[in-house]
Amino acid sequence: MPLAGLNGISSIQELQLLKAEILGNDSAKQYHLNSSVTPLIDSLIATLTFNDNQEVLKNCSIILESFAYFKFNTTQLIKEKGNKIVDALIVSSLKHQELCEVNFKTIKSLLAQDLPECTINLSINKQGENLMELIYGILDLSNKNVSKELLSCTCKLIPYLQTPSLTRLITPLMNRLSVEFTPIFIFLLRENSLDNFTTSWYQMVPPHFSTPDLVSSEIVSYLFALSSILKHLASRNEKDRFEMPKPFYYVLTSFLRNEDLCLKLITINILILYFKNWPATAELKTLNQKKLLPSLITMIDLFHKTDGSNKDISLQLDDLFVSSNLKIIRKMSPLYLLSLLSEEDDINEFFADNNFIMKLVNIISKNYKPEKDSSNSDYLDPKSLYTVSDCLQILANITSNNEEYRDEIIKHDIVSECVVDLVSRHINIYKEFHGDAAQLDHVITILKLSNIITTSALYLVRSLSRSAPLLRTYLVDLNIVNSLTDLVKLPLVSRDNESCASLLDDEITLKALVLGIISNCVVEYSSLKKNVFNEDFLKVLSYFVSEENEFEFLKNNALSILRNYLYGDDIIDKKLFLDKVPLSRIFELCYSSNLQIQEKAFNIIRNLSCGPLNYSNKIIQSFCSDPTAKAHDDKDFLNFLLKNLKSLSSTLKEDDISKRKESETYEVILAITYILVHFAASNEDNRSMIICNQELLDFIYMLLETPLVQEIEGVSSEWAAFHKDLMISCIWIVTNLTWKDDTSSDLEDSDVEMDMETIEEEINVGYLNELTSDEHFKKMRAPRSRALKLIKDGFYDVIKKLSFESDNTDTKERARAAMFQLILFDKDHNVDE
Repeated sequence: MPLAGLNGISSIQELQLLKAEILGNDSAKQYHLNSSVTPLIDSLIATLTFNDNQEVLKNCSIILESFAYFKFNTTQLIKEKGNKIVDALIVSSLKHQELCEVNFKTIKSLLAQDLPECTINLSINKQGENLMELIYGILDLSNKNVSKELLSCTCKLIPYLQTPSLTRLITPLMNRLSVEFTPIFIFLLRENSLDNFTTSWYQMVPPHFSTPDLVSSEIVSYLFALSSILKHLASRNEKDRFEMPKPFYYVLTSFLRNEDLCLKLITINILILYFKNWPATAELKTLNQKKLLPSLITMIDLFHKTDGSNKDISLQLDDLFVSSNLKIIRKMSPLYLLSLLSEEDDINEFFADNNFIMKLVNIISKNYKPEKDSSNSDYLDPKSLYTVSDCLQILANITSNNEEYRDEIIKHDIVSECVVDLVSRHINIYKEFHGDAAQLDHVITILKLSNIITTSALYLVRSLSRSAPLLRTYLVDLNIVNSLTDLVKLPLVSRDNESCASLLDDEITLKALVLGIISNCVVEYSSLKKNVFNEDFLKVLSYFVSEENEFEFLKNNALSILRNYLYGDDIIDKKLFLDKVPLSRIFELCYSSNLQIQEKAFNIIRNLSCGPLNYSNKIIQSFCSDPTAKAHDDKDFLNFLLKNLKSLSSTLKEDDISKRKESETYEVILAITYILVHFAASNEDNRSMIICNQELLDFIYMLLETPLVQEIEGVSSEWAAFHKDLMISCIWIVTNLTWKDDTSSDLEDSDVEMDMETIEEEINVGYLNELTSDEHFKKMRAPRSRALKLIKDGFYDVIKKLSFESDNTDTKERARAAMFQLILFDKDHNVDE
């Protein structure tokens, strides 16, 4: 039938005929989508935008909604014209608020697709703020004219909205819920007790609730909307908090015993979000997360159940929400919610007590059954993919720090069969992506799905790679290293292709994860170290740490690999590294504003300078002529280290704790002090150079004498660990400075050695200050001269104090070793004093 032009369709009769033709007729929909004369969708958009007739606008909305049930092309339709359709429907709603119900339903239906989960970015939508004002007015409790149907449609639309002002809707939603919750709260107090309410935060068993009829259908819609807003609030990484009133919490936890599985699942979602992001105390967080586990596990059993013949008799998640006409989003599934809880170490014992690992393995085995001859692009349906992905993520979380769970998992074939196959398939899909331009959109969709499940699989591999025994045995036999390096070598997608923009972040996360696994695989005790490194792989890493790579996430993890690879005394490894990555690049990274990158760069220098054969002299010499150092007016490497120590130490004294970045700062400080440890151990010239740098010695003395910061509530254990490591490194510097090389015996004659009395006399008369640097340097090449100077500067006394006051055995032993080294050259001191 002929359609109107650019101004849309003005005839009601024409629209009714079109509606009769299209509703329920996929062939007609396909015909109109393929028509190039006057495209149907463009005409409908124009009508919604320019026409004011309410009946015309309503029919346009109904016709558009019908395309939501035409699965073959809906995703493409949303991709190409989604923003224009939404804009037009919003304009229509603003013109006639009576159309909000039908328009909101149309928007929600079009966006509620399995692939991908779409949202409306109201921040870039010119009518976005007007829509938010309209929704706020609908939800406002003072609005007595709003129908239940409109409230329901509005709540179901909210999960598909994206805007910073979304959190404004919390207030009217909570007001609506308070009205609905009040009679339930009163009933609960009668059925339980006041004491049960007052202690409810700490009760493991939810309150008894025997009258589910009190729960209205509106409650489910309101909670569904609230859960999505809280998820948005939590993702903003801001200080905004959601305060949950105790009566609200009491009623909510009673729903955990409700037979309505839809209500129970939404309740669990809200409580997980709340206690994961805004708990009053760590104790409350752990206790309430444990409270949710039984309900969540019961739901998982219902959704993933087989009979005696292994026939699937489980409930379908989508069917659960049919009665409420809600579209369950993937991040509300029971397995996904459990993956969030399993991130917490405090609840991990639950999984052992309930034999849950076996349950997860069985779920994976039931859902991961790709045909041997299936193509890479259709080997798993989305529902099975999400199920397997969530199970793998749970296993990754619970094995992250638990050797017992790791041993349990490797008894099964899921890693050797499922995980290895997933990585291999992802690589092949990626190659299809770069090779088939004709089906680019289809391959991108498949690649995004593959990325989800492959990421979860690799998180599990990362957890296993944290085990020293498995790095020597199981992971060697798994033979996954080559696939990991192949994945790293794949080129990143281009920013220039708009279709690939959303894919790029996913692939960066995946590559960073693989780099993290490889970083674990190249630690000194791993049997995989030699399997990973060759010139080709070093070339890839050199790119990741170069200026050409703009992604600091990848740069940081690549530096972790190099740091671990260089640990130890293998001079061949270090030479191979310096052939591919110049020292000038590492110096440049030491100036990075990113503390994590700084730490890796300094630790690489630390590892290059350790061992009997090392590059300490080359580092010192190269820095003097380094362009980046010159640009920052740095001429001496030791003074550069001192400058960084002072700067980092000052940040730890910030009054504002949030500005300290304590753990990151600690790591950089330790990396620098251990560079000095290795420099002091390297040779007599470097020991003399350190001992001649009085300002550096004074700062090391200050670190030994005075803590950088006092213990702070909440981070005291972290500070104690750092303080112990810092004390040990500083004591170690002193020990190494007094070390006597075999080659230094010829220096210990009367014209070089100076006893304590002479040093005191010369300091008193200013003689040392008048020595030329060469004379001073030569005198300080003698171990006894260095020891006596350190004693004179107070190092013996401060280390002796540490040896008595420290409650750490390692610190005491290091302190006594340093004291022994010092008193070897001074008869006036005794280590047992």
